[in-house]
Amino acid sequence: MTVTRLDQGQRHRPRMAFLKKIEALMMEMQNPDTGIKTQTQRVLITNIPHAVAGNDIFQWILQRLQITEEEALHLGDLFVKYGYIYPLLEPKNLTLKTDGSLYRFQTPYFWPAQSWPADDTDYAIYLAKKNIKRKGILEEYEKEHYNMLNQKINYKWDFVIMQAKEQYKAGKERKKADRYALDCQERAYWLVNRTPPGMLDVLEYGLDRVTDPNENKKKNIAFYRREIMYYQQAIMKTRVKSSVSLGGLVKYSEQFLSNDPILSGCLPSNPWITDDADFWDLNAKLVEVPTRMRVERWAFNFNELIRDPKGRQNFQIFLRKEFSGENLSFWEACEDLKYGDQSKVKEKAEEIYKLFLAPGARRWINIDGTTMGITVKGLQHPHRYVLDAAQTHIYMLMKKDSYGRYLKSPVYKEMLAKAVVPQETVKKSSTFLFGRRQLRSSPSPIILRQQEEEAKAREAATTVDITQPCRQAPCLGVYTGPGTPPLLPAGPGSLFPGPPALPCSPSPT
Repeated sequence: MTVTRLDQGQRHRPRMAFLKKIEALMMEMQNPDTGIKTQTQRVLITNIPHAVAGNDIFQWILQRLQITEEEALHLGDLFVKYGYIYPLLEPKNLTLKTDGSLYRFQTPYFWPAQSWPADDTDYAIYLAKKNIKRKGILEEYEKEHYNMLNQKINYKWDFVIMQAKEQYKAGKERKKADRYALDCQERAYWLVNRTPPGMLDVLEYGLDRVTDPNENKKKNIAFYRREIMYYQQAIMKTRVKSSVSLGGLVKYSEQFLSNDPILSGCLPSNPWITDDADFWDLNAKLVEVPTRMRVERWAFNFNELIRDPKGRQNFQIFLRKEFSGENLSFWEACEDLKYGDQSKVKEKAEEIYKLFLAPGARRWINIDGTTMGITVKGLQHPHRYVLDAAQTHIYMLMKKDSYGRYLKSPVYKEMLAKAVVPQETVKKSSTFLFGRRQLRSSPSPIILRQQEEEAKAREAATTVDITQPCRQAPCLGVYTGPGTPPLLPAGPGSLFPGPPALPCSPSPT
């Protein structure tokens, strides 16, 4: 059987690093000195060489990794599910049993990290060989795959049957023990790579990665050229200070705070907890009179206006007064082409061209010659995104030119004046976390510290007992020492105690 790489290793599978770790453990497990001892075991009436018991694998994992029994059993199951160990007694049961159940190590050629998923031809040969061996008795999902592959690669089905017969003939010439072990090995490989319905597909990689993080790249001239080009492009990118970006994030959060139904709640009430549908009625797509919060949001940015159906309707009224309503109509037609029915893409593209782009069109739009050339050339083979260049041009034209005038126009101001402000109908009476509540900002720590200091000063002033006399009586003698005379202690009428009095000598008289 041949297993070919579908993309010659051009793309990296996300679980490659995980599989590399498993392979390192598998190499230790098969080490003749420190690994698990294999021996010939009897299965039914056949002696299978190099077999190991499930309990031996379980005990080796416990001793080698020093982990709990639950973790060891889970890791052993991963060994079997990824095809590194395959069972001999129950080939369809890809789990590790901690008893005398027999297993064998899979050949490294069939490891998921070494051989890429087999193509349809190999699987068709396996099913054809199994069909010949069992005389048409296959599983239901195998029959479906067999018929599907027969239709898909019918041009080389004779080659598939020939290969299946040759492999079946070569297998009959092997010993019975080798034939049984190889059948279990091949069955386990296809259970991993072509998972039956209802089983977990462990090799479903999801989105591919472009590069392999574990790949050892050769650092040649081409490698350094790519590195230099990458760093040159990185240097040319504009950078923003973290303080500026954080300030923009704070400004954005403050702007949309009142429109966040989780942080600020919703008016008139939350329909999910009150069974009151007024919120949905007031915020319908094309409601006659929208809420004030919704109209104010149109002024945040042009994207908020143009993605709101009611906002586009009001914006269209303004554009018609400026004789440029075809711009918004063209943008909406492009959106319908992009997200509409696939079968009508060609028909819609032709209608848009005749209505907006063709010479002398009834609602001709003004775009530059370069964009027109790209659009007309793409319309020769229309697809969903054939009008993206023209749509982007019209979008930027409305954003930079018409949007600013619209916010200052009577059309927007009249809609803002007519907008309703729903009153809260349900008070916050439950423990529901997302009810509407008024948010209050915390005071500055500096203000709190100043308030604490002022409170301490007032408390100290009120605790002074002004009725008590001074501890030291004032000196009535005359100071005869050098320098300025000392300060006298404060009298009983002072608000604050003065400095301590200095001793003075009595008068010589």
